[in-house]
Amino acid sequence: MTATYKQIVVPITIFILGYIAEYTMNLVMARFLGVVAYGDFSVAFYMVRLTAIVILLGNYLSAIKFIPAYVQRKHWGLIKGFLYYHSRILLMMSLFVLALITLYYVFSFFSIHHYLKLPTLDRPVFLMLLFAPLLAINIFISSLLASFKQPTWSSITARLMFPVFLLMGLILWSYLFDGIALINALMLLGMSLIVTVALQFYILFQSMPRIINSTKAEFASNDWSNALMPLFISSLLFTISNQINLYMLEILHPTEHAVGYFATILVIISVLWLPRHGAALVYNQNIGALVATEDWPALQRLAKQAARKLTLIMLFILGIIAIFATHILAMFGKGFVTVEWPLILTAMGCSIRSMFLFADPILKYAGFHRKNVFPQAMTLSLNIILNIILVPIYGVLGVAWSLFISRFTLVIWQWYLAKKLLNINVFCL
Repeated sequence: MTATYKQIVVPITIFILGYIAEYTMNLVMARFLGVVAYGDFSVAFYMVRLTAIVILLGNYLSAIKFIPAYVQRKHWGLIKGFLYYHSRILLMMSLFVLALITLYYVFSFFSIHHYLKLPTLDRPVFLMLLFAPLLAINIFISSLLASFKQPTWSSITARLMFPVFLLMGLILWSYLFDGIALINALMLLGMSLIVTVALQFYILFQSMPRIINSTKAEFASNDWSNALMPLFISSLLFTISNQINLYMLEILHPTEHAVGYFATILVIISVLWLPRHGAALVYNQNIGALVATEDWPALQRLAKQAARKLTLIMLFILGIIAIFATHILAMFGKGFVTVEWPLILTAMGCSIRSMFLFADPILKYAGFHRKNVFPQAMTLSLNIILNIILVPIYGVLGVAWSLFISRFTLVIWQWYLAKKLLNINVFCL
């Protein structure tokens, strides 16, 4: 019971508290900044997340893949070598990306930049992108803590610390000064990341076995480098698929309000991540064990049980969003209440993805990484094409339809792969 409590109940509780803090932080930000400035902030922050994933090159997924096995077998030298190897990659990628961002920003002041009609990198966005390495370190250390059997601290540092620090900064700033401008929000974001990463380093050093310090580093560079690219592509596709709609709206729709509207929708539907995260914590470990033993009948029963529970929870949350959509949007400000139908449609698309949640881990645990990447890439392409067609005409509603259709296509494709390759029906109510 104690192990279950530490591995499942505590991380889920922390995840919920982190969601509440992040939701409140976005709510405060939207009310102070307004629709347009909040949209600019959201696009910039999503760009920072994407840049952080590029800097990581799949490092954080590689840590989850290799380090637990090394800890179990007490291969302390390989752990030390892993940390050296991936820390160097993280440092080199951070310097390379920061140099590119700085050069592009300086280049934007020259006339040839305007002649070529390249996208302009505004000063607030440039300053925000400089924090991307910090976010990458935050993600990497959280994965290391999880790998060293510290799920509680991993959840706290990954989900709770940063939004709580930023929320506290926003409240304090609004109390001391009259309102919050975009540049103030960016400054508070950077300070929150710095404090979070500093605490993470301290917690990580306290959590690592002391024997690692006195052990000679060993390297399995071939295994690590071979795993990096598939993991990087998978994480990049996942991140882009979650953020591409906001970028497409920024590029294709003429009104600046549309981005702020859809950014608010993304914050609201993030509540759907709560049951998905809980289900992943409860079932993913069992899925991995059943796939390893090739106990397909037991895996089918587990998938059926998980699909039923998750579907009921999703339908309940969808009902609340559909009934109270206007009231939920009004919490962010009067200017946000005009997009209740895009909110409902987007929530439906994300709910469908959640109901087929276990197709993805089943295919990965079974070793079908490459076959699983292809439908992700194809549905991402479909999403981009639909955005190009629908966004100029329908705006936020067009983005919602693009997301719904692409998510539905992806889950059907993954359901078909699981059925064909493993004879597992991941949606069997």
